[in-house]
Amino acid sequence: MDPKIHCLGRLEASRLHPRYRRVLRAVERIRVLLVGLPGVLLGIVRGVIEDAPDIVVVGEVQDPRDLDDDLARTGADLVIWGARGDEDVHRHASLFDRHPHLTVLAVMHDGRDGFLWQLRPHRKVLGELAPRQLPAAIRRVVVVWD
Repeated sequence: MDPKIHCLGRLEASRLHPRYRRVLRAVERIRVLLVGLPGVLLGIVRGVIEDAPDIVVVGEVQDPRDLDDDLARTGADLVIWGARGDEDVHRHASLFDRHPHLTVLAVMHDGRDGFLWQLRPHRKVLGELAPRQLPAAIRRVVVVWD
């Protein structure tokens, strides 16, 4: 990328709405915060993300009640949340009050299915999330606001 464009993008981004700053950062690395993923699934998700050059894990949180501080500290673009079902994310829906641009990709503990949560309220069935599909799902949910 042309350094002038990159620098201009960073300067102008400070004046933009957070939704559009996210799009400018899309040319950089997508920052992912992992929440409540059980051991084996955590290892799989972390390994898949490490193989994607444009996605980086910025932190791990086991207890969702600690998520506010970690979101502020890391500036995560996306949270990947290990969940037993929709109720796990829904129970912490007040996070969207404090972080209205939060995007959550909930991965079921069996590692097979996922759901997208964004403040609208909006839930999108992502279907099966095999390791080869996870990086593409992360890119779609961070950059696209359809």
